[in-house]
Amino acid sequence: MRTSPRFANLPIAAAALAILAGCSNASGASFTGSGPEQPRSVAGLREAKAGGALAFISDWNNHAVYIIGRNGTVTATLAVDGPGGLAVDAAHNLYVVDEAESDVLVYAPPYASASRTLADPGFKPNDVAVDGNGNAAVTSATSNSGGPGSVAFYAKGSTNPTTTILANGRFAGDYYCAFDSRGNLYLDSENGSGPFEAGEVVGGIAGKRVEPLTTHNLVKFPGGMQVTKSGLIAILDQGNGSSTPTIYAYNPPKRGSLGDPVTTTPLSSANDALAFAFQGRNERFVLTADTFSTLLGRKRVKSDHEDQIGQTQLFAYPAGGGEVQSVRLPLDAILVGVAVNPAGSP
Repeated sequence: MRTSPRFANLPIAAAALAILAGCSNASGASFTGSGPEQPRSVAGLREAKAGGALAFISDWNNHAVYIIGRNGTVTATLAVDGPGGLAVDAAHNLYVVDEAESDVLVYAPPYASASRTLADPGFKPNDVAVDGNGNAAVTSATSNSGGPGSVAFYAKGSTNPTTTILANGRFAGDYYCAFDSRGNLYLDSENGSGPFEAGEVVGGIAGKRVEPLTTHNLVKFPGGMQVTKSGLIAILDQGNGSSTPTIYAYNPPKRGSLGDPVTTTPLSSANDALAFAFQGRNERFVLTADTFSTLLGRKRVKSDHEDQIGQTQLFAYPAGGGEVQSVRLPLDAILVGVAVNPAGSP
């Protein structure tokens, strides 16, 4: 993710703040199958929601959040300065991390402008999650001065933190996060020495500290995190362009450990997927935020990002494998967040 050590120091281009008018076609965004000249049906995306905005993708480098409609194309673009993680609540409100302003923007349907802002003063927020009661959590890997990060909780309707838990020696920082159905918050990160770590705030908004969690397998590059409807904790190993991005799902923790993954989902056609979201009432698909080189045969992108494109891909879950469908997004993209609207019209 762009707030992990790999992206933390990228320059922000002020010129990219303008809204990308008419991006559905002018940006080159389009819906494709396994190749740009082989369009595929949008049945998988259509399952996620009956109409309107189906999904949202954040592009940190182009300062944009793309709204994807039921036809599988970008229907609108929100201008946000360095957007990060995304979340959608049961009322279809969209939460957008705005790292540059140390806050989270909340958009109500039809997503024309932010209706309120969750302040996270003093921190560089990474991700946001919303529990079943409408309480929100915002994670940050670092403070604005380069110190430890935090997780801030917001009671439903509040725009200022209800409680804030600072990172410490037991849990160094917070990247992505997700609530389970009981309101417990799960986190992933890297500790001060680099290795992956996971954590849990038992009780969520009522919790007092992050309890570190171990896994029996190695997650090299921790990325997006979600909790399935059945209660499995799903963590994405990004791949970092050098290995296959893979989603590992674990049973709820016991005695401080998530143990071995109970399902392993390789995203074979992904390159450097940073985040994912479940699609469909039965979670039969996952949608990713990914970045690719535009040059055939090149896996890693150049440091100036001029040879890369953003692409969100749909994969079968939990089988994984090659993409089912994809949405090609603008050049110079760094896609870092993805959220899917729940079923039903906003």
